[in-house]
Amino acid sequence: MQTIRRGKWLCLVDLVEGDRVFIGGNQGGVQQEHPIQLDTRDIAYIQTFDLAHSSIYSGMEQEIYKLKEAGILVSFDFSNEFDEAILESVCKHVDYSLLSCGEQTEEEVKEWLVKVHRYGSRLGIGTMGSRGALLYDGHRFYKQAPHYVQPVDTMGAGDSFFTAFILHYVQEKSLGSKGDEAVLLTASLEAGARYASKTCLVEGAFGYGISF
Repeated sequence: MQTIRRGKWLCLVDLVEGDRVFIGGNQGGVQQEHPIQLDTRDIAYIQTFDLAHSSIYSGMEQEIYKLKEAGILVSFDFSNEFDEAILESVCKHVDYSLLSCGEQTEEEVKEWLVKVHRYGSRLGIGTMGSRGALLYDGHRFYKQAPHYVQPVDTMGAGDSFFTAFILHYVQEKSLGSKGDEAVLLTASLEAGARYASKTCLVEGAFGYGISF
């Protein structure tokens, strides 16, 4: 079992044949009692970056609109903690939305991604564990197969996938890439799958797993 601590945020994780399984935590800790509130200095600092990323576990759903209003590109990880109401509320302020859909059928994932785009996100991505990932851009679906490895620890695989995907995609966009959008999306998804497979070969989310 591994314990991950960040300030007063605590998460308990077990490994079952290389697959990480969450077994407990403190539900976000102090941040749930004292949520982040973005002020003008925060916004000015964030504007020095190409992209701002947040998640459903950051407790910032009511603050995301400030980033959008400031012209900041925003990505948001809903994990598997989403329903129609939260998507309708948040996606209009988010450019790139990520959903964890490991327990859903491919058709169900497609339905959710269409809703994500309809509610305002440019791109919707659904990760499906060993089945890979789906992306929807409002015109077509893209399916990315995983790079199969014998996993040591799947902790962080989804985060790694999205990080590599969005870095590749945004960097190419910032360089003024005038190539075909479909080609760019395909290459970015492949970059995500490649990096995620490497993460599965690392023990512990940061390479320093602790046994109890």
